[in-house]
Amino acid sequence: MRVLIFSLSILLLSFTSCKKDEVVDNSPSVIGSWEIVQTATTHELGYLDHLDQDAILDKVVNSRVTTTVDHQNQFEVLDISRASMTWTDLQSETKLYNWTFEGNLFTLMGTDTMKYHVTELTYDSFVFFIKDLRPYSDSTKLYAYEEYQYVYHLNKVDE
Repeated sequence: MRVLIFSLSILLLSFTSCKKDEVVDNSPSVIGSWEIVQTATTHELGYLDHLDQDAILDKVVNSRVTTTVDHQNQFEVLDISRASMTWTDLQSETKLYNWTFEGNLFTLMGTDTMKYHVTELTYDSFVFFIKDLRPYSDSTKLYAYEEYQYVYHLNKVDE
């Protein structure tokens, strides 16, 4: 009996003294303040022959132009939290946007009527697009579309 109790206590001691692996998340957080150091804006115009879920397959592109701007120490600042994002522009008023989840995309909605569909938010970039669809006012039954895609390259603001 004594050997059994001794064996059980040694076994119990060996289990409790084992070091447990701690889960450490070393991935950088996007929560915080960011400077926009470069912007690449793509403006696309075209039309669709009908509206459906696979609109990308039916899209005809008439023009596509990309413009890249280095901000040269005139940085706009994004302050990102879990519920919202504050956008501080040096030449206009500060804007507050709330995160929502629609379909498979996060969307930023503010006091304006625009929906900013976010496709990427990482430690060094913020990518989103806005899209406008309107029917042509003729007999073709086509839909004109206009899309802007913004790629903002970011630097973390030291706090």
